[in-house]
Amino acid sequence: MTSETNRRLRDALEACESIGQSTTGMDLAAFVADRDVRDAVIYRLIVLAEALTHLARVDPETAGRVPALRQIVATRNRVVHAYHAVDDKIVWDIVRRRLPDLHATLVALLEEPVG
Repeated sequence: MTSETNRRLRDALEACESIGQSTTGMDLAAFVADRDVRDAVIYRLIVLAEALTHLARVDPETAGRVPALRQIVATRNRVVHAYHAVDDKIVWDIVRRRLPDLHATLVALLEEPVG
């Protein structure tokens, strides 16, 4: 694994972990009510997608092992370009249902032996 691959995977992992820490103990209603947390989560989703986009450029093979990479990037594009139409329920679903598996994948990729 190159240092650039490692860096991008770590950036993505850090974004996942930050989202998890920010939303611990919350439900959808609390998430929607707390604009600061909501904004932080959306920002971290953007960082996550950017890290994976760069990963795909520098190491397409590793990126190909990240499930739903294209959907993650598409979500980032929607959040950035259609910010006025962001659906809090969809964001919450991503946080609760999709990020745990992504987190596990990123950890596994980073734990693989080099060489």
